[in-house]
Amino acid sequence: MPVSFIEHQGQRILLLDFARIRDPQIVLREIEEARKFIAQQPRRKELLTLADVSKLRFNDDVLKAFRELTKHDEPYEKAAAVFGLTTLGAVAFRANNFMTGGRLKGFEKKDDALKWLLEQAASKS
Repeated sequence: MPVSFIEHQGQRILLLDFARIRDPQIVLREIEEARKFIAQQPRRKELLTLADVSKLRFNDDVLKAFRELTKHDEPYEKAAAVFGLTTLGAVAFRANNFMTGGRLKGFEKKDDALKWLLEQAASKS
């Protein structure tokens, strides 16, 4: 399962690990598992979510599924960061993020994403 909670500097973070999945059908299945997992969490806008998309192979169906997941997760998440973005992935991420209201923050490196999530955890909003 690509979904698990990790702890980073005392903060509980939901990790969605889609790294290195090459088959779009597997990605779609994993996105659906993530959606079901998140739906079991309290709807309190308190989740800090970290998604690893390093070396992920995507197509239009995968991008659509990520848009739907982003919309689904909104009532549960305080902040969501995506890392592992490279040239083409970053372009696709920006387009997808724009279409879902721009609430995700994209990063190339995991450490930067985690740092941002900790800052969001400390904020009141």
